[in-house]
Formats: sequence, structure tokens, C-alpha cells
Amino acid sequence: MRRFLAQRFPGEMVNLQLLHGHAAISAELQTMVERLRFAPEALVDIDGEGAVIAAEWFTYRKRGLLAPFGVGTVDQALLAILRARHGFVRLFGLAGKVVIIDEVHAYDTYMSRLLDRLLEWLAALGSPVILLSATLPASRRRELVAAYRRGLGAPAQEPPAVSYPRLTWATAAHVAAQAVQHQGGARSVQVVPLPASSRLGDLGGRLADALRDGGCAVVICNTVGRAQQVYQALKPLFSGRADDDFPVLDLLHARYLVDEREERERRVRGRFGKPSESVRPNRAVLVATQVVEQSLDLDFDLLVTDLAPADLVLQRAGRLHRHERPRPAPLAAPTLWLLMPDLDPSGQLALDRADLAVYGEHVLLRSWLALRDRRSILLPEEIEPLVEAVYGEGTPDALPEPLRQQWQRSEHAHREALAKDDEEAKRRWIPAPLAPVSVWSLGGPALAEEDPTFHQDHQALTRLAEPAVEVVLLTASPVGPRLPDGRIVDLANTPDLELTRTLLRRSVRISHRRVAPALLSEPAPAGWARSALLRNARLLVLDEAGSAPLPGGGTLRLDPELGVVVEGE
Repeated sequence: MRRFLAQRFPGEMVNLQLLHGHAAISAELQTMVERLRFAPEALVDIDGEGAVIAAEWFTYRKRGLLAPFGVGTVDQALLAILRARHGFVRLFGLAGKVVIIDEVHAYDTYMSRLLDRLLEWLAALGSPVILLSATLPASRRRELVAAYRRGLGAPAQEPPAVSYPRLTWATAAHVAAQAVQHQGGARSVQVVPLPASSRLGDLGGRLADALRDGGCAVVICNTVGRAQQVYQALKPLFSGRADDDFPVLDLLHARYLVDEREERERRVRGRFGKPSESVRPNRAVLVATQVVEQSLDLDFDLLVTDLAPADLVLQRAGRLHRHERPRPAPLAAPTLWLLMPDLDPSGQLALDRADLAVYGEHVLLRSWLALRDRRSILLPEEIEPLVEAVYGEGTPDALPEPLRQQWQRSEHAHREALAKDDEEAKRRWIPAPLAPVSVWSLGGPALAEEDPTFHQDHQALTRLAEPAVEVVLLTASPVGPRLPDGRIVDLANTPDLELTRTLLRRSVRISHRRVAPALLSEPAPAGWARSALLRNARLLVLDEAGSAPLPGGGTLRLDPELGVVVEGE
């Protein structure tokens, strides 16, 4: 966005803000702030491009959306329609702006309901909205169009049925759609189902054989714990360093310290990114979680993935042969190895408990049924049929009795969960813009924002998930906790901004269902309670081996390769 704005506004000064939880420690954002503070007269580039800066006033909480341009997480916009204090400031900041929201297919029911209410308000505030999705079910497309038109005071109207991929648009006057030409043309992805119950050593052997002539592969796991397990199992077969002097086997997930994760993301982009921005190794394997599913522009010769909802499997398949480049002969065709669960002795699908903590049983069952007999997927033609098979209405005609029972049981639980999420959204959002209510009722009883110590019923949540906590990891010493550079941290005093950023770079976000509540029950250090950036963080002091006992039992270990490991997980 910064590069685009510099070209779009030549010779001008443009204010761009970064809007997410860790924006305060972004080195690039700080550089943009410092340029304006210390050298405003030298901002406009001599080559005629504009100067993109970050005005410091807008970097404070709740002011970011007031800036003319911003890039951030969808949470920052969703907070505008929750009963949080000063939510009207966020609404005012969004009014009249073009709002672009990416990956809208990935939102759960709760977030989807919030997005609907946000669309109503954006329509009423005169804000054009662009929604981007590669795998959106037809029912969800109808809901999004209807929500925006409600904000315009227009009745619901069915979008026209045109072939995928398509562009759909809605105004107060009409709803229209048009098929668009897929830029890369059609391509077929080969699907190779593999039993998920196989020993990880067997998977490693298959991978080693597939990459015998070179090539880059990615293994995408549904949980951090499984990614760490797969990495350890593959390490004996992919030891050493590649020809780019980085490890042949690499690991990326969300449970690294901020500094380490940023470094690993840079390394991954530099190895597997766009041809113009990367130096590709001859042979390498990346083990990762969903962090590579959508947010990073990466390209692999071979993809291995756990079973996930079919739309997300398609998203992962988008990392196969993404860019034009030479491929090893055995990997000339894009190939996806899909790790499929087995049937248990009763004949029902045996889904892993960890997977069920991330994705619903019914959606996984429908995805398994839609994908089990697939040996290829034609993209983009078969995206829509696969998505509808998982999210559309209807029941398979002929299922064995055990699977039919599992379908009925999981469908009932799924519908109950959808209804519950819908009610949770209604409890937290503000009334619709055209609702017959008084303006002062828009706020209602204020919900807590960014304070995980409150019960979830009283929080302005933008997503329903397990409790999460930001944990800063320091090392024990005889005179107090210390940083890696040897500095002792005085926990009684409020740290200055420079030290706060250093501490946050030593943090990791943990959403482990047992660990997070136990850590949140412990008080933050006294000095941190007075820091806007640290008051909701918790401290763990590691011993020299990198371990610390957890409240309520268990151990957290910081491993230089695996990241944060919860022992016993």
C-alpha cells in the first residue's frame, strides 16, 4: 500500500497508518513517523513519487481510522459496530472512505454477523465497500449484498446467477453480476489422498523420494502442536543446509516470539516468494500452520495438508505453482497430498481432537465426503461446486448408517453453534443505522475493549475464540529478570516506550485453552499496569534451560527451533 500511494500521489505528502495489535513495534511504521518528525522538508522524493509518512497523532489508540489511509486487521473496523467506548470515533473514521476487506470467506458465523452489521453502517455512512473472496458460498454472497442494501434503505434482491469467477455489485438501485476472465487460465491440481494415521516417518520417506531431484514443498498443519511434531519427525530426513545457506527444513507458526516470527517470515518470503523477490533453494521443506494459508504470497512445487474445510483446502492449494518458474520434472504438475482421517471401528470418521478444536465436526465431515474420491481439482471451474458441497443445503442420498448418524448428530450440533454465535453477535453490536431507536442508545452498556481479564460476556470481542494472553518471556538472574542483552528489567517502574517495544518483541500470544486462563488469573507486574501497551500482558521468567512452570501445572519451554512448546500438549 505504501508503494502504491507513493506512485498514486506524486509530489505529495500522504498519511498512511498501520492498524493492528503490534503496530506500535513495527520498525517500518516507526521509520515513517521519524521521517515526518525530523526531516519534513526532504520528504518528497526527487524521482517525483509522493512521500508516504505516518503522522504520530494518528498512532494512538482509537485514532488510527481517522487517518486518510490505513492498512490493518478486520478487527479494527469491526470494533466500530460493537458497544465499546468511543465506537462512534471509529465509525466517523470509516465514513466516506473506500473500505476493502479481504478473505471474507474465512470468517466464522460470529464474525460474519458482525460484518453484516458493519456493512449496513458503511452503506449508511456513504462508504463504498470492496469485498474479496476466492471461495465464498452463494448463500453468504446473498447475505453480504442484502446487508449493504439494508444500510442504503433498499430491499433485498437476489444477485444474478453468473458463472464463477464473478464480480457482483450492489447499489440502492439494483444488484448486478458479471463473469470475469480468470487471469491464469484453467489448471488441474492432482490430489493424492494419504492416510493421516500413517507414521510421520512414512510421510518423511515419501517426501524425500518426491524431492529426490530437488523442489520445494510445504506441509500445512491445523495446529501448532502438530506442526512442531511433524517438524521433529522430518528433521532426520531433511537435515543440514540448502544451497541458499538456510536450513533444508524450516518451521513457521504463530507461537514464536515476535522478533523470531518476523525473521522467519522474512526468510520464508525470501525463499518461496515471488520470483522477483526471492532466491529459491534447490531443495527445501517448510512445515507451517495456517499462517501460510492466506496471508503470505508463497509458491511451492508440492503441497501436503491436513484435512481442513474444503474452502480452506482450496486456499492452501493456491500456494501450488503460484508463479511462473522452472519446476523439477517429477513435480511439473501441481500436486496436493491430502492427509485423510480413517473410519473408526464403528464406521464413523475418526477426527483428531486437536482439529475439532479448530474446525467444526460437521464441516470437516462434509469436506471429507466432498474430497475423499477426488483425484484432481480443476481450478477455477470446480471451486464453486466444492464450496457448495460443504456449505450448501441438502444431505447426501446414500451414506452408510454410521456416517448418516454422524452426519445428523454433527449437523444438529453445528446448527446449535450457529444459533449461539448469532445471538452472541446480537448481544454485542450496536443497533442498525436505520433502526427506530434514539441516537444515545447506540452505545448501550459499554463492553470492555482489549481487557482479557473480563469475562468474555463483558468483552467487545471481534471474534469468538479460546481466551488468549500476550506473554513476555524473560530470563531469570540473581538480581531480577533480564533481557537477552543482559539488561535487568525493573518490574516496579513503568517502562519507557523504547523498553516497552523491546519487551513486546519478547512476547508471544498464547491461546492454549488450559494455559491462557491460568496466566490471566495472575496479576501483571506493577509497572506494566500503567502502560497502555503492556497492561494486559503477563510475564513468565524462564530458567537458564528456557523453561518456566505454568500456573495450574505444566511447563512452558522456549525452544530455539520449535518456538514456544507447552509440555504435555
